[in-house]
Amino acid sequence: MFSGDIHLGRSPHRLAASGLIPADYGPEVALIRLVDEAIARRVEAVVLAGDVVDEPRDRFEAFGVLERAARRLSGAGIALYAVAGNHDGDVLPRLAARVEGFRLLGAGGIWERVAVPGAGRVSLLGWSFPTRVVRESPLGLPSLAAALEGRAEEEAVLGVVHGDLDAAESSYAPLSTRALERVPVDGWLLGHVHQPGALSVSRPVGYLGSLVGLDRGEPGLRGPWLVEVRGRGRLSARQLALGPVLWRPLSVDLTGVEPTAEALGEALLDRLVGARAEAPPRVDLIACSVRLEGSPLGRAQPGWWEALSPERLLLPGRPAVAVVAVEDHTSTRRPLAELARIGGPIGVLAGLLERLEGGGPLPEGLDLTLGAARRWPRQVEEAPLPGDRELLLEAGRRMLDRLLAQLEEVR
Repeated sequence: MFSGDIHLGRSPHRLAASGLIPADYGPEVALIRLVDEAIARRVEAVVLAGDVVDEPRDRFEAFGVLERAARRLSGAGIALYAVAGNHDGDVLPRLAARVEGFRLLGAGGIWERVAVPGAGRVSLLGWSFPTRVVRESPLGLPSLAAALEGRAEEEAVLGVVHGDLDAAESSYAPLSTRALERVPVDGWLLGHVHQPGALSVSRPVGYLGSLVGLDRGEPGLRGPWLVEVRGRGRLSARQLALGPVLWRPLSVDLTGVEPTAEALGEALLDRLVGARAEAPPRVDLIACSVRLEGSPLGRAQPGWWEALSPERLLLPGRPAVAVVAVEDHTSTRRPLAELARIGGPIGVLAGLLERLEGGGPLPEGLDLTLGAARRWPRQVEEAPLPGDRELLLEAGRRMLDRLLAQLEEVR
């Protein structure tokens, strides 16, 4: 069983405002579930692909968690392996030396191949970060070829490494997909990027993803991967949705709804109940980022939805459903073509939005502006920036609504 980034020491963002205890849905709970599942399935090994610990200051918390996990796994005859990533390149080797039954692969930045006990002819090939910053690809190290020497004809080898895939200028062990594919192993299971890759193929090369989502920038199911090896060149992988929290974007169409907190509450409750009905069985909490869309009846003041305070945006039960963010993307009911005929700033902006929505070309001279927006630092919990067209449409709609509100105030 393989797991990507765990980040012991961190807690999920934005949950405390809903009256929830973030640690109840965090990395320690997710790791306990992984150990439970590994023991229940009687796997031969658990393998952690780096960034097991978030920061060196988290060593005390991580030590206790890892010690308990290793003890339980060892008692069930399951080996525990890990490679160090950029977050725990300093601290994980020290913790591994203290925790009995915890084996660090590739310590000191030297590739290492070890046989998995009880798994037949199956080996792990691993490399660990020797420091927090590694600017050269570890695939160019002489120790890689040395580690593969003496491989038996029927021996299946799975590569485990933490690094930045297809990012040549990265400071975090840049890796090339083509270079990985040239290494004579049966698959590569990577840590670093928290979004899981497409690993359910005969020769996987990609990211395991985070063990549990820690913010709304990590939507979708999370959990470890169960990898079954039936021989050299014959393996299968599938993700187990064990993450206690599911971060989910949720759109609410308010077309035809009165722009009041009461009407919004009813529309939102319908969507939250629907989200709960669709939840996988092992999810304890669905954390929703709500996007209000459509054209409400009448015009609301900016921030009208804030009357619903965060502690009220929680649907208790199992799974619980919490609203952790709300963004207002509602707009006027008047067609853009009609507004474009008004003239002045409103008409110019409406005409521009109409062309953008129709697939017309992006306006000239905006390259520098968009580039600056994409380089601007964002909060860790924020979702990625949308594409250029979506970014312009979002900003334009907001500006148009503000101009129309000002026009109505003058009248």
